[in-house]
Amino acid sequence: MMHGWTEDLSGNLAGRQPNQLLVAIETAFDIGVTRFLPSGRKEWPNLNVTCLTPGVVGAVVVGLRAPGLAAFVIDIAQFVYPNDPRPRWKPGVHLFVVQLVPTRVQLKAATLATAFIDANVPVVDFKFEDMPPFIDSNEG
Repeated sequence: MMHGWTEDLSGNLAGRQPNQLLVAIETAFDIGVTRFLPSGRKEWPNLNVTCLTPGVVGAVVVGLRAPGLAAFVIDIAQFVYPNDPRPRWKPGVHLFVVQLVPTRVQLKAATLATAFIDANVPVVDFKFEDMPPFIDSNEG
């Protein structure tokens, strides 16, 4: 089970930092699995984050901390493909879906969470070298 902070005033909460999602996860599964990509960027392959603001660029996890036993702070950034015409996130409160996916086919948990996005939200540009190798399904 997963729970997220979804208060509309998330940007006004004392001590709340911008560009972060706050979630609680009740599972024995290790969400802290970190993978280093060829570009040098780290990723958390078991966490999927999606910004629900219509028509904007994607989201990606760029940091993960556990300040408590089941509490997690997820640092997020905008994920931009080359020549992506979609607009970037505007400063303000945005709603996100956070999914814990231990394998490519199994959803373990999901929740909604809000983040106060400021003008300094990081941007991660898509890098082709970070793509997994292409596997042809017709090959033996």
